[in-house]
Amino acid sequence: MIQLGVRSPSKPRSAHAFGLDPFRWVQAGWLDLLVVGPRWSTVELDMPLRTWRERLSGSSCVLAGGLEILRGDHPMAPKRPVTAAEARGAAAQVLDDGADAVYPFNYFPSADPTTMPDAWPQGVAVNW
Repeated sequence: MIQLGVRSPSKPRSAHAFGLDPFRWVQAGWLDLLVVGPRWSTVELDMPLRTWRERLSGSSCVLAGGLEILRGDHPMAPKRPVTAAEARGAAAQVLDDGADAVYPFNYFPSADPTTMPDAWPQGVAVNW
């Protein structure tokens, strides 16, 4: 069986501005996974996941909150890799806000060992 997933900007209005209509795609039964996350450059700690969850209710589509590897105080601020504690906190927030899963985006090996999943305590898992 082939399953299809897409990544969308975290805010529904931003998705629409880019010409994306994930709600219609889910309603049509085309998506198995919808990952919503920041468009670029910094982890977003206040994604409207409850809105996405409400709009997707009744579907079998998995909703995942996307986490960026970088952190900045605002989009134009200098960036740095998130710490393991920040990643765990963001993942917990995503799940608490109604997502079914966490989608770590651009989490690659780094010179900072605290940003790597093997440095994180057990309890943060990504399943799909």
